[in-house]
Amino acid sequence: MPSRSIPTRSRRRLGWIDLLVVIATSLTFAAAVYSQQHRPPGPPTEEAVQAIAAELGVTTDDFRRAVAQVPPPPRGVRPSDAERAERHRAFAAALSVPVSKLNAVMAKYPPPPRF
Repeated sequence: MPSRSIPTRSRRRLGWIDLLVVIATSLTFAAAVYSQQHRPPGPPTEEAVQAIAAELGVTTDDFRRAVAQVPPPPRGVRPSDAERAERHRAFAAALSVPVSKLNAVMAKYPPPPRF
């Protein structure tokens, strides 16, 4: 009687297409996680605008008008100290509040980080 050999487990080797699929899936996952953690900041919430306006003693409409008159610097542009001071002075003038009061409120409610 011929002896039967027990079949051995065939080794499964990954082909190059399988390897590419694994790499593509890993990169997609990493990109999705990274994009969720580094989302650009959105506009401030209504509650934040109300709180800042209340601390400055102005209405939310006045605050929004002043923001439209003195917009923040463009993304990627870092203003010098003199430019920043001039922007604070112009913003305080648009709100009709002292610069010292504006600086105190801005220290309490710093703008979100920009990427």
